[in-house]
Amino acid sequence: MDLYRPAYPRSRGAAHYRRPGTSASYCGRTVEAAPTEEKYVTGVCRTCVKAEQRDRVAAEETAADRAIGGPTLAERAGMRYALVGKGRRVHYSNNDDTLCGREVTEYTDGVDQRHSNLCALCIRAAEERAYARALAAASPLAAAAVDLAETVEQADTDRAAAEEEARQAAAMVTEAEATEGTWRGEWIGATEATGHLFSLTPDREQGALFT
Repeated sequence: MDLYRPAYPRSRGAAHYRRPGTSASYCGRTVEAAPTEEKYVTGVCRTCVKAEQRDRVAAEETAADRAIGGPTLAERAGMRYALVGKGRRVHYSNNDDTLCGREVTEYTDGVDQRHSNLCALCIRAAEERAYARALAAASPLAAAAVDLAETVEQADTDRAAAEEEARQAAAMVTEAEATEGTWRGEWIGATEATGHLFSLTPDREQGALFT
């Protein structure tokens, strides 16, 4: 992409990328009408570099969506096709849940005669992921951020599953003790579900329970 110097430059300085269709750079400066050469500048504006990169990647993703024979959105986003229950829509997923937050019933090869539509929410989320992956490929720092986000997302999923498993195990133990005649089970059965363990009259002091 061509480099431009600010309009009426007083000395050599950083060059800028011009936003297409305007006379301003990505960082908001008015630039000269004609491109400049690298020998007349000392570097390139970082803000312009990052903004131009984002626009370029977005344009490439838009072109990829319309390309015939190119990689699919699922491939660019690193997703798999999935079905939910008896629904007729195909979803995107990279774990046990779809991108729209539903539990995957089974994975499939894509759209077919029975499942002829893609989930709109999954498409939107997959487009964002594909853009993030493409941006990461163009920037090592962005790649590290994407890896971190995916790691955190997987950790959250694993933690939620572990918490649910622990809750179910605790419920099973409580139910077993209540039905097997243990002292704890008898106490649980005899205790009213009032939200507290012991009842005290309002005018009694804190240590009255143990007197």
